[in-house]
Amino acid sequence: MPHHCFRWLKHRSTTLRCTAADLLPRATETMTGVPGFLSFYAERIDAGEHGGDMDRLSMGMASVRTRSAHRRRRGVGVALPGAVAALLRRGMDAGQAADSAPAWWS
Repeated sequence: MPHHCFRWLKHRSTTLRCTAADLLPRATETMTGVPGFLSFYAERIDAGEHGGDMDRLSMGMASVRTRSAHRRRRGVGVALPGAVAALLRRGMDAGQAADSAPAWWS
């Protein structure tokens, strides 16, 4: 990926442009990990393993808050992170802050 694309991704510069073709190698690399991610969590969910050893609702909330703050500073909408935060908050309010997200979803 051209170097200017990393700068664009980081700062969302309006003067630097990346084409879809520029981003394709990075997107492809990212997507190749999805099957393994899904398999890993499918096994845990089916086995009822939601102990929070890999992720926790509280960790997810911290991440969403940080990303939302960055998005606000850049003038980017926060509707989607806000919806995710609301879901995480419901699970945390139910006493599952130390559990993984699948515990609350199942």
